[in-house]
Amino acid sequence: MVAEQYLMLETGPLIDDGETRGIKRRLGAILFADVVEYSRMMGEDEVGTRSAVVARAHLFQRFSGEFSGEVVQMTGDGLFLLFDSAVDAVAFAVKIQKRMEADNRDLPESRQIRFRIGINLGEIIFDDNGPTGDSVNIAARLEPLARPGQICISASVYEQVRTRLTFGYEYLGEQTLKNIAEPVDVFQVHEDATSAIMTTGRRRMLPGYVESVTEAETISIVVLPFQFRGSDESESWFADGLTEDITTSLSRFHHFSVISRASAFVVASREIAPSDAARQLGVRYSVFGSVRKSGPRIRIAIQLQDAISDRLIWGEQYDRVIDDIFDLQDEITQTIVAATAVQIEAFERERLRLLPPANMLAYGGKVDEAIKVFDDQEQRFGLSEELIMHEFSMLSQQGRMVEAQALVERAAKAYPDEPQYMGLLAEIYDQQGEHEKALEQYRKTLERDPDNSMLRIALAEHYYGVGKMEEAYNELGLAFLDPDLDIDAKMQVLIGFFEMTEREGEQPNDRPDLIRRSYALIESLEKAHPESGKPHTIHGDFLLRDGELEEARDQFREALRTEKERFPIHMQLLQLDLQLGDHGSLHTDAEETISIFPTVPEPYIYNGIALSQLKQHDAAIETLITGRDMVVDNPPLLAQFWSSLGDAYNEAGRHADSDKAYDKSLALEPDNSGTLNN
Repeated sequence: MVAEQYLMLETGPLIDDGETRGIKRRLGAILFADVVEYSRMMGEDEVGTRSAVVARAHLFQRFSGEFSGEVVQMTGDGLFLLFDSAVDAVAFAVKIQKRMEADNRDLPESRQIRFRIGINLGEIIFDDNGPTGDSVNIAARLEPLARPGQICISASVYEQVRTRLTFGYEYLGEQTLKNIAEPVDVFQVHEDATSAIMTTGRRRMLPGYVESVTEAETISIVVLPFQFRGSDESESWFADGLTEDITTSLSRFHHFSVISRASAFVVASREIAPSDAARQLGVRYSVFGSVRKSGPRIRIAIQLQDAISDRLIWGEQYDRVIDDIFDLQDEITQTIVAATAVQIEAFERERLRLLPPANMLAYGGKVDEAIKVFDDQEQRFGLSEELIMHEFSMLSQQGRMVEAQALVERAAKAYPDEPQYMGLLAEIYDQQGEHEKALEQYRKTLERDPDNSMLRIALAEHYYGVGKMEEAYNELGLAFLDPDLDIDAKMQVLIGFFEMTEREGEQPNDRPDLIRRSYALIESLEKAHPESGKPHTIHGDFLLRDGELEEARDQFREALRTEKERFPIHMQLLQLDLQLGDHGSLHTDAEETISIFPTVPEPYIYNGIALSQLKQHDAAIETLITGRDMVVDNPPLLAQFWSSLGDAYNEAGRHADSDKAYDKSLALEPDNSGTLNN
């Protein structure tokens, strides 16, 4: 499907380095793939192994184009590919590994061709020797860490894909890679999210229910107004100034998120406990205190509290004699800020220190011991989002759904204003077969958060699961009309519908009804996102599958209005021009594609065919020769160019040249029936 390659993060174009002549830089995703046990297999059967690996390499070449990727280099047992985005690279890697698994299914284990894949995201340097740089080296070093048939990604890739692709991501820890200065956090990708231990991607139907530790590490703080306890109220300005200075100084720490002074004053005016004020503001830590002045002496008391566990972390008292009130204010501010930052960071380290040991216990099968570590952390530090994420992941992967449900119920109680936990609870009820209870929970959650369109998609899945199709489509219709809901979430649903409508349903009218509903949802998608080409790509996919070639071509052409840089759409358009026999449009569209992608060979074939059919024989031959000379390490594509050149020479009446071109094609692909028939 053309639409599948759109679930991505856009990246920058290739740019010239302004300082180094001849060097170019580009942001992109780098993928290395290597055949497992290649040397052994070559020793046992050199010809058979080589043939099998080449066939698999051709699949890499073909599939990568669907994800805006390209094979940069092919060696005996490995491939090096570049992609526009991390999302493209990982989606491609999962698809190709799934295809490899299918191709190996009927082979004896000793003859199975399996790949390890490593992916990194970063700056790629292009010089006279080709792509290079640390980002490329990291990808090459990640590949050997993958298990046979698996995919390893760096943290930079994980941060891009974890909320965009509904796979599982297993944390393999910090790895020291050869010739790489800094250690790299490594994750293994699982197509089935439920098979990943320790870390998970966003749950498909409730993507916001937990965030990564990386995001959670932004430490949230509120500095509540210091109370003045002196006899002269005219001197209370010192307490207000101290509050403002501490707020400003703490906000300079890049990993601290500090609530504004105005918001803190509003909440504090309600005369509630500091921990309650922090919870109302959605922060973990509260700083509060008092200022007492008597004559020339001043006493400042400060406390730091963890709002989640309601635990006092640190307290201190400062006694000073006032010589210069402003110098004193600066001194006290600096002392308090430094001490507060140190205490918070020490507490954070201790709080997060127990997560990896608990994860490793779970990974080693010692689930009960892991639960004890999590319970201890909950008692000491409270029920934080990080703890919920890690423990829920561990429990659900181990099938301990009773404990998982109890955990989420505690989370919903601890965070009553956070509907994501209520929604997650509904999903758990559905998984447990308690559908009535799940429906009640979904309804309660939507009452609190009626604009949560992602939750409506989850509710639609619930209705679909219990056979209430009309209700399911109603919820999807509402979600699809919401322009604020991420379009990629909607595309995922439609891609699922596309796959379902590839086959007949259980009832005779299932497929036609599902197709009709799919088109209605696509129409809603187009209304909600008029400036995006993605609705038109999925619309074109459906029409093409349903045999409406001209209408499909119109949709792909419309998609290109806003998505000119998406190569797979261009290729689909050219293929439809060819299938429809519209050689004038094929020539025009191929010229447009070549103007945007002048170094990609495939469009030149289409242009050559079009020119030949339009009787512009010399131009056709010239175009095909130009494209042919761009082909690198791709025998099937090169064979296709020679075959098309044979056709062009034949049309031009140059029969000797035609025979030579066909011979060149057959030398590369002896069994090509199209060439053999000429």
